[in-house]
Amino acid sequence: MAVTNPIFFRFDLLVFLLCFLIFVLDYFTPQGVADGMLYTIPLLAAWSAKSGRLIFHITILSTILIIAGYFVSSYHIDSWIIIYNRGLSIFTIFITSLIISRNVKLQLESQEHSKQLQMERVSLKKSNDQLDLYAYTLAHDLRNPLRSIEGISSILQEDYSQQMDNTGKERVERINSSVIRMKKMIEAIYSLSKLTTSKLNKIRTDLSGIALTVIDDLRSQEPERCVDVMIQENLSAYCDPTLITVVLQNLLSNAWKFTRKTSGAKIEFGTESKGRELIYFVKDNGAGFDSRYAAKLFRIFQRLHSESEFEGTGTGLATVSKIIEKHCGKIWAEGEIGKGACFYFTLPQ
Repeated sequence: MAVTNPIFFRFDLLVFLLCFLIFVLDYFTPQGVADGMLYTIPLLAAWSAKSGRLIFHITILSTILIIAGYFVSSYHIDSWIIIYNRGLSIFTIFITSLIISRNVKLQLESQEHSKQLQMERVSLKKSNDQLDLYAYTLAHDLRNPLRSIEGISSILQEDYSQQMDNTGKERVERINSSVIRMKKMIEAIYSLSKLTTSKLNKIRTDLSGIALTVIDDLRSQEPERCVDVMIQENLSAYCDPTLITVVLQNLLSNAWKFTRKTSGAKIEFGTESKGRELIYFVKDNGAGFDSRYAAKLFRIFQRLHSESEFEGTGTGLATVSKIIEKHCGKIWAEGEIGKGACFYFTLPQ
């Protein structure tokens, strides 16, 4: 058996009482005045309660009271004026009722949709957390067997190299190369999974200073290279300084790497405004990429260039994407083969 909420029960009574007060006012008002329009007030009150049942009852009650007002009123004027006013009032009541009912239905559907969306969001977050935990555990547990393979390979190379022909030595070298590559991939998964579970520590951060430090490190590693680097001054953002350093290290290192075969190499870090949104970018004139595959760039282990052409594990941009998403920002890329690439990202302030 359904139990009526006493709060809504009292609200219903107040709305019905308001209808009868309007009826009394209508009784003492000359019939040439369209007091029936006032019944839209209890309809609006029913709208605030988001009750389709109450809206329907108020519509019927208002119509009955408007018609009853014609017969009980003591004022008498031309019939056509009375009929016109009361007919107009009833028409207004029904139109208002239809509009409000439609609006209430849309509001309830929107609330239900939002509720379902929130539940799906929570479920997706839970799944992602479980996936991150699984990746973290897997990366951690794979280290020991990989160390064993590396150890056995080293023993074969050191103690049995004289007993192996060139084919055997080549195969051991391939094992070592594969182990090194696998170690890098496991470390990347391990770091990426730790990244997604870490908490943000947002402060006002000097992005220009971080970018200069990254470029200085890259220059010290390859002092023979001549690269024209432009870094916009006084760039800052409200973000996690540790994580945003990883972002700039990856983006600037990629720009440095992919301009290695370009004469007159140029790298730029700056901003541009789009409406009220500030967009950061890292641009280069290096190898570039086919813009059709721009979305694939941010997938883990995804590479658009061979490892023999440009070194890397294919995890850097996936890490960058995770960090930007963690800051509730957006990241995307534009590029053209042989003409360079530009990576854009936002950091909500």
